[in-house]
Amino acid sequence: MIFLLIIPFLAMLIALFLLSSIRSFRNIFLNEVHTGLARTSGKPAKILTEKDIIPLPSPVQKYLRYTGVIGKEKVMNFRVYFHGQLQDIGKPPFRVHITQFSYLDIPTRLFYITGKMKRLPVTALHIYKDTHASFQVKLFSAFSIVDQKEGYLNVAETVTMLNDMCLLAPATLIDKRISWETIDDLHAKVIYTNKEIKVSAVLEFNELGELIRFTSEDRYYINSKGEMIRTRWTTPVGSYVDFKGVKIASVGTAYWSFPDKDFTYAWFRIKDVEYNVKKQ
Repeated sequence: MIFLLIIPFLAMLIALFLLSSIRSFRNIFLNEVHTGLARTSGKPAKILTEKDIIPLPSPVQKYLRYTGVIGKEKVMNFRVYFHGQLQDIGKPPFRVHITQFSYLDIPTRLFYITGKMKRLPVTALHIYKDTHASFQVKLFSAFSIVDQKEGYLNVAETVTMLNDMCLLAPATLIDKRISWETIDDLHAKVIYTNKEIKVSAVLEFNELGELIRFTSEDRYYINSKGEMIRTRWTTPVGSYVDFKGVKIASVGTAYWSFPDKDFTYAWFRIKDVEYNVKKQ
């Protein structure tokens, strides 16, 4: 009899523990979002002009004109909603929903993922803030299955920050931390320096002016042993859509170039984008 009474009590404790864990994990994300908005949302935004883009290589100038950012506000922060799939080598893909907030004054990228892996709920949180990066994945939002911090991850997530600026917020490509090398009419090299970290990528454009491929040699793949190995990282994108007056690629993939083959591990579709967000 006592055992039968204990079972529902234990079940209640487990439920309360999981609920508390879910809230605390999500609250980390929301607290960081609030901090960034409090810092950026009150600042007046200036208008991006043709004069601002003169120093950029010609294919990058064409890209910014194509996206429609000239004559609009310079970007201080942005929010993106994604749907997509993720997959690791030898494992089945799983669907995810993603909310991202990014800030430009102190380079910050907050990437919150929810989904199911083998029918079990998982949450993941990437945080990149002022060159410091972390990546956590939890089962039931309570049990840690990935916990990566600092080191090479700081460099890798600086690349991801640059990737987001190029693909999701093209108006930010006038940032003073970015420098350029002209390659030809359809390619340009972008170099991003955030304090002690410097990363680069080659951008490929089509004749329309659309950015169609971002390739960097400065990102790191985490293998099954937890080791971070520098590996070529490429994100082809397409299907440009007008989001509130700004045209950006709405679909994309990401793949690693291993010595023997390429492996695509991510598929994304953008559902909505907002620039210079005022409220959480």
